[in-house]
Amino acid sequence: MGNNPLSHIGIVVSVDKKSGSIDYVHNNTYLGDIRRETMNLYKPHEKRPTNNYMRYDNKYKKTAAELFDSFGIAWKL
Repeated sequence: MGNNPLSHIGIVVSVDKKSGSIDYVHNNTYLGDIRRETMNLYKPHEKRPTNNYMRYDNKYKKTAAELFDSFGIAWKL
């Protein structure tokens, strides 16, 4: 994969357009299972419970919204 920034996907389960909250499921490679988690693109730097962490490195933590790149359409993949 090299330096490909698009190395992780999630499937959107629900969206609250008013608050900006998005619930999604993804394979959490750190915990080794499928998780339902939350991110908020209106408040990307706000921590839990508004945004779940996607990076757990000792150097830094990044929320899902901070690492978000784009939406896609699953049936066109």
